[in-house]
Amino acid sequence: MTLQRADAEDLVQETMVLAYANFHTFQEGTNLKGWLFRIQTNAHISGFRKRMRRPAEVPMATNSDWPLGAESSPRALRSAEVEVLELLPHEEVRNALDALPVDFRMAVYYADVEGLTYKEISAITCAPMGTVMSRIHRGRSRLRVPLAALAADRGYAAETSTGRFE
Repeated sequence: MTLQRADAEDLVQETMVLAYANFHTFQEGTNLKGWLFRIQTNAHISGFRKRMRRPAEVPMATNSDWPLGAESSPRALRSAEVEVLELLPHEEVRNALDALPVDFRMAVYYADVEGLTYKEISAITCAPMGTVMSRIHRGRSRLRVPLAALAADRGYAAETSTGRFE
């Protein structure tokens, strides 16, 4: 979720503190991993929103009054989603994922990049499992065409005599 190791460690620590403080809300028999991941996601989003409200810190040596307004704008900060997508190894994959609707993108990301199960994704996104399965299927279907040539170039798929990739 974060690009910096120190930020990731802080996020994990904050997640554990919040989980410990709110353990009385955990329902036995439910998915502990999903519960913790939801806490972590909410903590990350809350921290991101807090950073957006805080003005940018600028060293006094480089201070000139006119650009400060643009730097403190919430639009100057990147979203957590953009940061995560930039971690993907190939620009073509990032661009194809970025072109998907948000619901499809997150479902495909959780399933194929994070390796989560349908049940875990359902708990994280607060969507029924059938909806999660549908979003993953439809997202993968939309990725198939833009990524087919990349897969063939990298040796992940072979082109058949009919021009399709398998």
